[in-house]
Amino acid sequence: MGVAVATNSAIAQNSAVDVRNAHVSIGNKDIGTFKFGRDYGMFGAHAILNDMTLLGVGAATQATQNGRVSLGHIGAGYTYLGTYGQMVYTTPTLGGLSVDFGLMNPVDATATEKSGTSAAVQARATYTGQGFKAWVANKSQKFTAYNMNASEVGASVGVGPFGLLANVQSGNGIGILADGDQGDVKGVNTFVQATYKATNKLKLGVGVGKSKNDKNLLTATNVQSNQNTSAGAYYNLTPSFTLVGEAGNTTSKSFGGAEAKQTSYSVGGIFFF
Repeated sequence: MGVAVATNSAIAQNSAVDVRNAHVSIGNKDIGTFKFGRDYGMFGAHAILNDMTLLGVGAATQATQNGRVSLGHIGAGYTYLGTYGQMVYTTPTLGGLSVDFGLMNPVDATATEKSGTSAAVQARATYTGQGFKAWVANKSQKFTAYNMNASEVGASVGVGPFGLLANVQSGNGIGILADGDQGDVKGVNTFVQATYKATNKLKLGVGVGKSKNDKNLLTATNVQSNQNTSAGAYYNLTPSFTLVGEAGNTTSKSFGGAEAKQTSYSVGGIFFF
């Protein structure tokens, strides 16, 4: 359930069924796995699903779903991984290497930028070793007036209580928040995060992300860049409840020279069930 607790309406519904994952997987370690249904995309998944602010706030900016969620580092470090109807094949793991190839239901970037009828394509290769993971990925889709084609490379490493993650995304039509939402513009997203597990229950971390467009189009929203730096503390009070405290700074710049800054502090908790 997607429950909205902060809205400007006293009568509108405050919850709706938010189905992001509804799929079936078939396979084994010898032939690989076939997945059919709706699920997260592969492009950007390793970055966002390992971002510490997924349990917190990150950029304390209202997202597209009014009153529901903040952005984390979406639009300030990486583009949202997306949820798509999809057919995906994952190869068996060989020497730590696995490859995913998927056909995704195409999405519309805006009311005017239709996706066409051809399927979107995503592919990813992931290598997993002892305390180390590296990945490369690509996604592409044809819109009415241009083609989206974006690539990603990243890695994460854990040494004792220390963890480090770095990820870079670049491509035409990659968008700030989601596929193609800035039009025919090349974008670059960079994200770096360092964490330290101070105790068995307490994790500390700092993450820095930036998303940048290389040119301004009249059809775009005039965003040149968004940058967010977040520091957080995450304490596992119980196996099913984590206390969260974060401080963050977000800076947005336009091609016209305007600049907006936000400093935020947040405390809360997250349940796992």
